[in-house]
Amino acid sequence: GHTELDGGLNVDGATTMDAVTADGLATINGNADINGNADVSGTLNVDGATTMAALTADGAADLQAGLNVDGATTMDATTMAGNLTQTGDHLLTGNSDISGDIDVDGTSNLDNTDIDGTLNVQDDATFQADVNVQDNLALNTDGGAGTVLTINDAAGNSAVTVTTSITNVVTNETSTTMVVPSLVVQESANYTGDMQIGGSLSVTDNVTAATAPTVGSHLTNKDYVDAQITTAITAPELFSYDAVASAHASDAIYYVNGDLLLYFMDMGVSPAGGNYNYTIELNGSNLDEITGGTLRARGLSQDLTDAAHGWAYDANDNVIRFYINYNAVSALAGAQTDGYVSCSLTFSYGDAGAEKNSGLALRFYLDSTNPAPAAATFTE
Repeated sequence: GHTELDGGLNVDGATTMDAVTADGLATINGNADINGNADVSGTLNVDGATTMAALTADGAADLQAGLNVDGATTMDATTMAGNLTQTGDHLLTGNSDISGDIDVDGTSNLDNTDIDGTLNVQDDATFQADVNVQDNLALNTDGGAGTVLTINDAAGNSAVTVTTSITNVVTNETSTTMVVPSLVVQESANYTGDMQIGGSLSVTDNVTAATAPTVGSHLTNKDYVDAQITTAITAPELFSYDAVASAHASDAIYYVNGDLLLYFMDMGVSPAGGNYNYTIELNGSNLDEITGGTLRARGLSQDLTDAAHGWAYDANDNVIRFYINYNAVSALAGAQTDGYVSCSLTFSYGDAGAEKNSGLALRFYLDSTNPAPAAATFTE
């Protein structure tokens, strides 16, 4: 029937009861086999191991030792100071708030996991759905060599790979390569180094190249082409020449029948350091574009830009000047020593160094024996 105890109940042997209500403390030193339900309105304190087919806790269950549950367990709130060991499935229909660490040796299937701290995965991690990273994503933080990122294509084959390696162990120089089968850039891509293209390059907009080409394989920009066209259309021209200074006494300039007379004797030393008879001055258009000149006669040539002849453009007077001497003209005439010699003048211009005939005929007369006349020679 009904038994009501105001004090403690100590049972050393087996006891069968239909219903037990204990307002005080119930101490069981042996096993307690409860075939029905045990309804605990307060706190259930278990110091040892407890095995239950089913545990329903409406309040708090404080377990100081391990809890072994063979069947289904429904709890509103569970606080454990020790370990929770589970050999079967653990089904959580609500939220699980873990303030400490969770160590999973096997497989863990999580529908939705919010981690406020750090997730440390010692081995591979496979994600079947999306992975959203709100902040930074760091890969290969231990500095290992090899493939650090692989993205498969729709067929499951390796498509995008990022591989890093050490190319020089002495200087610790590294190389990181990203292989992409097809790259689509929606906005812009900036390259600070070189870019090599093994196939064709198709561009629907403008290609900008600021540097002018220096070899035949370089890309040519519009400024360079326009400059070359302008140079070709408005090429420099030479209109006339004249002797403007002399190495002879009183700065005298001598002609014979309109030919400039070059004396072998009495040559002076030019400011350029070579022998000279006269300073020749050229007039024309776009003279600043001329880069050099060459005197030609009888299949021979003399570069006028060498140190002895001193070819130079004078921007202030907009003229070109050079020095001429008996020896140079005699050599152009095949070592001719006396008499008339006619020479042509060509000049180079533009970045490509194109050469053009000036159309001028420079006429000289060589005198190898007579000295240059003095002023008294012309006195009546």
